Amino acid sequence: MDKDNTVIWFPASANLPVEIIGRRVYCRRDMLRWECSQAQADMRVFIERMNVVLAERYRPTATATPDGTENVRKAAEVLGQVTQWAELNRPARNDFMVVPAFGKFHAMLRSKSHDLLVRMYGRPAEHRTVELPAYLEKSFGDADTMEYGPEHEISFCMFLIALFKLHHLTCADEHYVVSVLFD
Repeated sequence: MDKDNTVIWFPASANLPVEIIGRRVYCRRDMLRWECSQAQADMRVFIERMNVVLAERYRPTATATPDGTENVRKAAEVLGQVTQWAELNRPARNDFMVVPAFGKFHAMLRSKSHDLLVRMYGRPAEHRTVELPAYLEKSFGDADTMEYGPEHEISFCMFLIALFKLHHLTCADEHYVVSVLFD
């Protein structure tokens, strides 16, 4: 962990910094720090690239199969499993049961997401998937306050960026990241 307790280094074939997700911009100096961070650079490159892909995708000449690639299928399967967990914990018409149901969903997400990701992407990558469950979990809102906002959307983008960095998604998958995974 670095001196600010914001980046954790895990042993891997390449150094992969994992930034802890959370709101850290409280004043102008914090914003400057964010703008100079690797996470912000990754996010900017990812969003710019996805914008280019999206522009190409919806040109009349763009052709792509609707199913995507094997990599996209795996990522979509992960998201499909999370959707099943959410459905499993859906409250039965009682509004007062929403908070416990959302808490159960998040507990299930927290306890099962690492195993799901290892099962999907294999044991050799297990030590490199430590960041993926954290980003995936944070993508679905705050378990305690039931809030959902930009930091959760950014977490989903960081989940996808991590899949690219770990080569679980490649350049060949870019069209499908926009049209399948974000859809």
